[in-house]
Amino acid sequence: MFLYLFAVLAVALSVVVLSVLSLICRVVPRWRWIYPFAWRILVWSSLGWLISHVFIVFVLLVVAGLGRLGFEPNEGFFSDVFRLLFAGSVGLGQWVAGGVGYVAGALFGYRKAVTVAMTVKRPNTLLQPTAEKRGG
Repeated sequence: MFLYLFAVLAVALSVVVLSVLSLICRVVPRWRWIYPFAWRILVWSSLGWLISHVFIVFVLLVVAGLGRLGFEPNEGFFSDVFRLLFAGSVGLGQWVAGGVGYVAGALFGYRKAVTVAMTVKRPNTLLQPTAEKRGG
């Protein structure tokens, strides 16, 4: 339980840090180009972590429910494997699922930001002559 609380606190801290960085990117003109990336990574990584935990809780409830209903393998090798997988999913599954969900969400948010950045039309001010170049 302590490890799970540590994981939740780590994700909460990362959300706070990413939120502050997103606001800084929005306010500071020099870093404003990073803002579309920052907020999308923040939102999608948080959603990825949340969805992965909903999934792992669902799996744990289904497995526990099957065990209570008597759908357990007979005593022997498969019973021990079943118990080991259940214990592993309770202990490490939350960490693995949370990490995979967080990273997958962050990558998805980055990809969305790149897609949006590539489709936004910007004025071509670098190639247009200024008043000094025109002689005026």
